Amino acid sequence: MSHGRRTIRKNNLKTQYKRNSRGNIIMAGQSDAQNAIAFCHNPNHVGYLNENLMKKHECMGKQCIYLDKFEEKSYWIKRSIKQALRKLHKNDGMGYIVINERKFLTDSLDKLYKVCQLEKNKTGKVPAIGYTQLKDI
Repeated sequence: MSHGRRTIRKNNLKTQYKRNSRGNIIMAGQSDAQNAIAFCHNPNHVGYLNENLMKKHECMGKQCIYLDKFEEKSYWIKRSIKQALRKLHKNDGMGYIVINERKFLTDSLDKLYKVCQLEKNKTGKVPAIGYTQLKDI
């Protein structure tokens, strides 16, 4: 059994893979969970994913069913805040960012992330992040 690396070209995207001790193909460049934000269960390339590998493989754009997100990682919290801010700005700033049913008028990513971290430390769970429109009076 070969434990060497092999290179696969797909859509002009050069990706290196290697085999682990069980013979499964894993993605080169990411071998442990230390800085991983997700895990791919695709039988063709099982392995941990960091942010760069996820962007390279376009996992979110493809809505990959094999992707297992580590929701507690800061990447996913910031991504949820950015999506809520995008909805807020799409409606000309007429609304609130909602974190665990608390409304915030700020549009600062850093401030909202700090609130999320405090909520996470207080409850032990990742806070629910969303957007709500202002009610017409």
